[in-house]
Amino acid sequence: MAPMKISARIANPSLHVPLSLGIPRQSLHVSSRTRNSKYIHVDEESLSGYNPQRYCPIKPGSTLAQSYTALVKLGYGRASTTWLCKDIKYVRFYRSLANLHQPTHPSKSRSAYKVLNVGAADATHRERTTFEKIGRAATDSPAEHRGSICVRQAERMFDVASKGQTYNCFVFEPLGPNLLEFTNRPSNRPFGSQNVRVTATYLLHAMDFLHTNGIAHTAIKLDNIQITLPDEQDSYLDAFRAAERSSPSFSKLGQGDISAIASREMEQDELGYPILCDLGSAVFDEERYPGVVQALPYRAPEVILGAAWDHKIDVWNFGVLIWELLFTEQLFGDSDERGLIEAMIRYVGIPPKSFLKLCRQSGTFFDGNGNWTHGTIDTVRLEDRIEQGTSNADFFDFLRCALQWDPRERSSAAQLLDHSWLK
Repeated sequence: MAPMKISARIANPSLHVPLSLGIPRQSLHVSSRTRNSKYIHVDEESLSGYNPQRYCPIKPGSTLAQSYTALVKLGYGRASTTWLCKDIKYVRFYRSLANLHQPTHPSKSRSAYKVLNVGAADATHRERTTFEKIGRAATDSPAEHRGSICVRQAERMFDVASKGQTYNCFVFEPLGPNLLEFTNRPSNRPFGSQNVRVTATYLLHAMDFLHTNGIAHTAIKLDNIQITLPDEQDSYLDAFRAAERSSPSFSKLGQGDISAIASREMEQDELGYPILCDLGSAVFDEERYPGVVQALPYRAPEVILGAAWDHKIDVWNFGVLIWELLFTEQLFGDSDERGLIEAMIRYVGIPPKSFLKLCRQSGTFFDGNGNWTHGTIDTVRLEDRIEQGTSNADFFDFLRCALQWDPRERSSAAQLLDHSWLK
């Protein structure tokens, strides 16, 4: 494959993607009599410890900051809800130009559709701080890092006050479904080695951008990677919005008489460009953060074993994710930390003693000589985990560069970008 050139065109890919109207994330069929039932859990209501007061009361038609009108709920989590919105100031501005018969320069034209992420009341300011750090770095740098367009960044940040609570809000350009949603559709499997290489290239540029600025993402997983929309973005979103109007997502009056609304899933049948999203768990190198991070299947060994860690944990995370994309299985499983370390030994080999000496928790799994203390482990070459005939020496070398026990020996994102497997 020829080396991929990253350019500003990433934001508007030349893909011919069939429009898909999307479906409600929860297919709840209820009669009008049960529509307000408090026994049906919708979206964030299903989360343990759910407190409706944490979430900003938004419903379709709500307007925030006198600018953004909520249209369709796109998603939710413990720390936020996400909405497709219309920028009404944009609409008014361009309508006034049309009334004055003033032409719009193509370079100034943009979509009135936006995505609004509204943080929970007690959510940390981590994402805002990260965006501000990136902004300062961009101001200080003489040239834009080519990976900056591979990371989703807020074009505006503001706060909303409601019922004595304050909520952080972030405005983004719209993107399509995340890779977890995309790859879960049977029509989009298998993902294919060419698509994996393209995805790897974009993710490495995104990681190098963050790491150059002293930021570890710490949560690189399929549902934090979204793909760009097709060229006819507004037509796609018009159809998506029309589907919501014709078949509204389930809603009810929940706890505290606060509306609970089901989110609607975006569907896309062809792959757009992957963009790394969600900086809410980002950690800065200078913080020397000692805590546990990363979802269990992607957790780096230095995090499990209690060594000091930095942005190199993202590289390990990346290697595990690339295996998952290519072979549709988790490389080391997701049982518990002991099971993960055991699987790492089985497929990557025994960790070096010099690395274990840096790990506060190494005694939980290894003796003083670096031997595993929980039985015998039969080692297996990664090449032997897959069917014969699908082996690629360049790929396995690439993977091993990312999956070194000792982060000091692990390749950086920039080094992996130069690997022959991506050429």
